[in-house]
Amino acid sequence: MALYLPAGNPLSHRDVTKRLLIVVDEQGMVALLREFFCHFTRQRVEHERKFEVISAYDVVDALAILRREKFDLILLGVQMPLRAIVEQGRMFKYGLGDNGLGLLKAIRRLGVNTPVIMISDFNDIEKTAEALTEGAFAYVAHPFDLPELDKLVALALDESGPHAASG
Repeated sequence: MALYLPAGNPLSHRDVTKRLLIVVDEQGMVALLREFFCHFTRQRVEHERKFEVISAYDVVDALAILRREKFDLILLGVQMPLRAIVEQGRMFKYGLGDNGLGLLKAIRRLGVNTPVIMISDFNDIEKTAEALTEGAFAYVAHPFDLPELDKLVALALDESGPHAASG
């Protein structure tokens, strides 16, 4: 787990308005999203919210984080490395291509209602439909435009209200 607060602009917990969990296995993508949501408020035209960004690079860490912390929004990669976890005596395998979708299902089984925006390297209609059926707020494919993603984030946050997570 990595916690990132912008350098030169220390934020106390009460000043942070929105908590964002990024679950993507690509460190470059995590860094890009973190920079955008923490540093470029002037470029984010939809809202001036401050973000506290937490990141996880695999589903095991993400699930552990979600069991103990609440978030206002989750950005979740669809493709993740092969991992397996044991939850309540049952084995859930998350494989390449459907790992993020498996995590989305596990999140919903835990009763977490936080809006989830799925991020993928591929524009796959079947995966898009499955993600939306499982409760994802939106599904975006690379390459995506950061200001357009920002509009989706603003819409998801506005529709969900404060700390949609439960559990």
